[in-house]
Amino acid sequence: MKSKELLSVWTYRLLWWFVLPFVLIRNLLRSRRLIGYRQQWWQRVGWAPKFPVFSGASQRPVWIHAVSVGETAVAIPLIRALKQKDPDLPILVTTMTPTGAARIYSELNSLGHGVEHCYAPYDLGLAVEVFLKRVSPRALIMIETEIWPNWVLACQRRRMPVALVNGRLSESSALAYAKFGAFSHLVVSRIDAILMQWPVDASRMQRLGAIPAQLTVTGSIKQDIEFDQSAADLGADYRQRFGVDRPVWVAASTHEGEEALLLEAHRMLLATVPNALLLLVPRHPDRFEVVAELLSQQEWCWQKHSAAEPIKAETQVVLGDVLGEMLALFAASDVAVMAGSFAPIGGHNMLEAMVMGVPVLIGPQVFNFETLTEQLVSEGALLQVKDATGLVSPLVEWLEEPSKAQAYIEAGQSFLERNRGALVRAVAALEKQGII
Repeated sequence: MKSKELLSVWTYRLLWWFVLPFVLIRNLLRSRRLIGYRQQWWQRVGWAPKFPVFSGASQRPVWIHAVSVGETAVAIPLIRALKQKDPDLPILVTTMTPTGAARIYSELNSLGHGVEHCYAPYDLGLAVEVFLKRVSPRALIMIETEIWPNWVLACQRRRMPVALVNGRLSESSALAYAKFGAFSHLVVSRIDAILMQWPVDASRMQRLGAIPAQLTVTGSIKQDIEFDQSAADLGADYRQRFGVDRPVWVAASTHEGEEALLLEAHRMLLATVPNALLLLVPRHPDRFEVVAELLSQQEWCWQKHSAAEPIKAETQVVLGDVLGEMLALFAASDVAVMAGSFAPIGGHNMLEAMVMGVPVLIGPQVFNFETLTEQLVSEGALLQVKDATGLVSPLVEWLEEPSKAQAYIEAGQSFLERNRGALVRAVAALEKQGII
């Protein structure tokens, strides 16, 4: 390792010790609403459980990291594909958030024998060393943008292969990484297989130091999503409760600041469609009560979805305070608005709504899905608006005349059918590069 690279590594490690107290305080504050942020805290400093299923040299697991709910949408089908090829393959899934953990736990029984979960260690040198010693994985697979330098370098020192799967890299992120040229180049060069979603993502990764031998463009595994009949059936039951004859729209995966904007759009919508019902679904469960307080402060007539009570005719908003039911809520709606795009979050996966046969509206801030958004908009499968106020006109049109949204539904499902196969390509690339 060159002296400049070595200096950058030690600088990064020192910075982590500096920010660690703030990370711990933030988690403690968040744990007031979501207790998972203070549970199993020892796992976050590397003290992973000693899983009996991983005992013995032949049972060293593949370590798959999916930071939160969005990344588990890639990790879960990837695990299923790996287990289909080798049912005895041991796998350890790590997440950073309790919501990601909950999503994995909900699927553990269906993923097969030898799949376990724990929280990921912070990217502290000591924590990483303790984690690797206790788990002794055979390979590391990181999902999407989760590149942690100490993880990568520690695995490389152990001659343990490392892969990035379903990678994406926005232009702003690429420019930010480029400011740390030597360090970024060092870390990227130590990743054995870099599987990016789109050619533009691969090009940006090359600017950071990746070489063609490392890179494969697979498409997005999230495009391989299949229609979920059980979610559709549950959605049909929910629609009976919401009101079969009421126009229903869902604002999915909202973040701080977005709820107020979307509620204002709903207020404007009610002036034209007075019986419209909004399903407001915060992205993170620790914000359920915050949004509930907002609804009460603004004097909305609202109910909690978790109460499982009949929805009254005068109810204007249903707070989606549940986990793992997003597909069912899409199926229960006439129109889906994907949040995370009306605040500087970068958007969320709009394909889940499309596969359930719902037309989709999205806001302007989609830097996490810029290529996919451009493709979908150009094919007439997605309608993008400039701000939350811009939702009102298409909502009125699609809710009052559903036939006008049918072209968007058909274009979205056509796009999904034509672009499946990313998962197969990803598994093939992992095999070729010796990761699995």
